Amino acid sequence: YSQPEKIYNAVLNDEADFGIVSFPEKRSGIMVEQWIEETMCLITPPKHQLSTKSKLKNQDLKNQFFIAFDEDLAIRKEINRYMRRTKTETRIKMAFDNVESIKKAVQIGEGISIVPEPSVYREVKSKRLAAIKLSNPSIFRPLGFIMKDTSIRPNAINKFIDFLRFEEKKIRKKLF
Repeated sequence: YSQPEKIYNAVLNDEADFGIVSFPEKRSGIMVEQWIEETMCLITPPKHQLSTKSKLKNQDLKNQFFIAFDEDLAIRKEINRYMRRTKTETRIKMAFDNVESIKKAVQIGEGISIVPEPSVYREVKSKRLAAIKLSNPSIFRPLGFIMKDTSIRPNAINKFIDFLRFEEKKIRKKLF
């Protein structure tokens, strides 16, 4: 669990056999295998004025304090594109490099955010956060495996990736 650049470097420098990153990209010496696309959702504190909405309008988010991902992360760039595309205006209050910190900031009422839906399942179920689906358009976070670009991939990596794919399908059926 680390910053994407550190994961790419660890794989390239043989410090890790493979990594899992969001918005995976092919780079020199790196092979990418797509895994899943996670739907993103808007999260709010449970008693926030938007928490009971089933459908959001761009105007609903106007001038809301927003808890963002750090500017250098691909997920932040994708959320920024989404905001521009939907002509949505918010006020960035703070930024973090991980989902857990963003969830905590939203839970204590610092603002709202957009995060991958599976990452907030427990908090929504226990009513520590509210989640609102984004539609027209939706927004997604792709996840993928990165490995050193070699002609032979160890069987252990193949089996582990197969295991992750199988488990993810089981979990998805339970959650949604």
